[in-house]
Amino acid sequence: MQRGLAVVSLGLASAALAQPVGVPIDPALSSVRVELVTDLGRDSDTSPLGGDIEMQLDNYTSPGFLTVHDYRIDVLEQIDLEIDVFIIGRVTITASGVSASYATPGTPLGPVALEGGNFELLAIPTVLTGILEYEATGLFCTFFEGADLPCSDTIDLADAGVVVLESLAGTVTSDNGEVTVQSTASVSQDIQGFATVNADGTIIGSAPIPECAADLNADGQIDADDFFTFLDLFVDGDDRADFVDDDVLDALDFFAFLDAFVARC
Repeated sequence: MQRGLAVVSLGLASAALAQPVGVPIDPALSSVRVELVTDLGRDSDTSPLGGDIEMQLDNYTSPGFLTVHDYRIDVLEQIDLEIDVFIIGRVTITASGVSASYATPGTPLGPVALEGGNFELLAIPTVLTGILEYEATGLFCTFFEGADLPCSDTIDLADAGVVVLESLAGTVTSDNGEVTVQSTASVSQDIQGFATVNADGTIIGSAPIPECAADLNADGQIDADDFFTFLDLFVDGDDRADFVDDDVLDALDFFAFLDAFVARC
């Protein structure tokens, strides 16, 4: 029984965490608006967003903390921007296959406190992928040349390496068997003092609250209450303690429960 006691000690000493959950981003509710602003004009374009967020709450009944393990945000449609000023010149920017993902998956972001369901994650290392193409003519080309940039180019966004997203804020709710995340992010990038690119995104996604066999009291949290609930069921000969599903309650069920308990499964 020493193995069991050691595992129990480890499990009860650990901070209680609920199961991680993968939340798909809903393209019907999520989008990004990209705007190009210059002294000579402006243009904007939008695209739905897809991808997913892997996150973890301390519990799904009344969550107080959020941890993000991974994410990927995909811009699902091509972004086309154009400013055309009669006689003066024209600049076009096209972005395709753009996505942003967490640069260090496996290194948790957080936990951060949820205040009224609200959260804010800071300094998020991010990797961008996708292709950016631009072309400038006339006075626009002159601006680019003054900044030692070619008047047309194709840029692989992955070449930028890891960039830091200053913050990602939003809300988390858990209700009716679902966990829902709603988040907003804004990025503004100056281009050599000639133009500014602003991007404002809204991300919304929902997923079923994950089930875990070790969560015997169904509160979305794996903690000492579940352990003692299992002991009561086991002693009473209750079928719910039959963790190996062989219609026999014995040590195999006890250790199967411990494995699930320690794995926060």
